Amino acid sequence: MVISNIFRYLILILILVVVLALGVTSCGDQDGSEITPSSNSSNNQATTTDNQTGSNYPTDWVKHDPGGNTKCSDGSSFSFFSRDAVKDKVLLFFQGGGACWSEYTCNTLTTYKATVSENDNPVYWKNGIFDLGNKANPFADWTIVFVPYCTADVHIGAIIRDYSGNLIHHQGRANSQSSLDYIFENHVEVSKFFVTGSSAGSIGASFYAGVIANKFSHVSITLFNDGSGGLVTNNNIDLMTILGASNGIPLWVFEKQLNDKSFTLNKTTSAELVIFNWFNRKDMRFGRFDDSKDSTIIKFNTLLGSTNGEYIEKIQKAESLIEENGIEISGFIAKGSAHTILGYDRFYTQETDGVLFQDWFSELVKKGQPEDVHCLDC
Repeated sequence: MVISNIFRYLILILILVVVLALGVTSCGDQDGSEITPSSNSSNNQATTTDNQTGSNYPTDWVKHDPGGNTKCSDGSSFSFFSRDAVKDKVLLFFQGGGACWSEYTCNTLTTYKATVSENDNPVYWKNGIFDLGNKANPFADWTIVFVPYCTADVHIGAIIRDYSGNLIHHQGRANSQSSLDYIFENHVEVSKFFVTGSSAGSIGASFYAGVIANKFSHVSITLFNDGSGGLVTNNNIDLMTILGASNGIPLWVFEKQLNDKSFTLNKTTSAELVIFNWFNRKDMRFGRFDDSKDSTIIKFNTLLGSTNGEYIEKIQKAESLIEENGIEISGFIAKGSAHTILGYDRFYTQETDGVLFQDWFSELVKKGQPEDVHCLDC
């Protein structure tokens, strides 16, 4: 009897254990089926992908405070950032952020960025070419020098100007030069430079690509202009004087001439920025990206008094002038009114005429010269 009862108890205990085990397993399966990546979990994953995928190097950014004559437009301190990776490849990027040259543009519209803030630290930039954890990023393993923009002068100003009580330090040249000095002192083993920038930074990059070309005569250099192809100045405003550009633009630019004329920021297009670089260094490679109806540059063209014709016609005219001078350049024109591509996720998704921009751009980075890609119905 006792033994029989013991067996009964054992059987009951065994059944209870099995039921509990099945219940736990079932709950586990149910929870698992209900767990889906939320927006928060996706963001958390994105912040850690740097160490899991794309780059074989640390993705830490170092902040540099050069001091000296460097300044932001409001008189605050200027800083730039660097990320060390492979020693022989350097990406030099100039940030965009508007410009101003009058009381109206500087005080009323404030069409510029006045200081370097924490948000300018590329450690917070996880899109486009700054997504160093993305395997599709052609710069994942490159050393990068990032030049913030805070001087309202397309990176080439050299003057302090009073706009009706608003004192603006147009010190883009000093700021840019500090980043170049850093490169010259710390990256002498470079064999390949890629110089670029977006919007106003695209213009600044064009001036300093020539400085690098003259300093490193033996290395490969590519200049890529992002979102400035249709910008035009028509001699309506004396930008050379207002921004102190006569002293800020590097000397190599004034040593060249196009049709017996020296360069002037007062009357120019994006074509001259490429042509003068080619005059300076015939083996430099060129590429550009533009949106067919870029609303930002259209706005600045209006402020500059350059309103004639469709915007895409300005892009095409500039590209034709470049090619008429015997210069090979790869151009990509996307349909729409967006502005710039390098710092955005569409760097990986933009497709025009069946060509993915990221593939096209990666070929350019690898020293190819991809065919032009132009939207058909712009």
